[in-house]
Amino acid sequence: MSLEVLDRSKLRAKGLRLLLAVNQGSAKEPRVVIVQYNGGGKNAPYTAFVGKGVTFDTGGLNLKPSGSMETMREDMSGAAAVWATLKVVLTLKPKKNLIFAAGMVENAVDARAYKPGDVITGYSGKTVEVGNTDAEGRLVLADVLSYVIKNYKPAR
Repeated sequence: MSLEVLDRSKLRAKGLRLLLAVNQGSAKEPRVVIVQYNGGGKNAPYTAFVGKGVTFDTGGLNLKPSGSMETMREDMSGAAAVWATLKVVLTLKPKKNLIFAAGMVENAVDARAYKPGDVITGYSGKTVEVGNTDAEGRLVLADVLSYVIKNYKPAR
């Protein structure tokens, strides 16, 4: 197994700007964590599991109304599913090559928060115009998926 952890400075240097934009209103550090499990043969293809871990989602400047924000700690369930799958893999030790990746951020409201209308260039080089700051999961997944595809080249 191998582990790669990208903190704010590494995310910035590598160009995961969509993920950083989602997190920029937060005092919490963003992270992308990637575990590469090598249980198959050297030339066997990899399967990637990618999830979003929005630890708390206020909706950003498109603030969620009362009654919708109380459960927004659950917006990290995609990342939780990825890490739960890794735990099962470590127990069962399948003869497969697997990649587990999650982007972990907090979508908070602050003077630095990204805004509707912002245009951000993601890791893939494509630009995104933010229409609603509560669409943070798609931005996080776009950068993490692009990063995993380019750097780990999974078959699935």
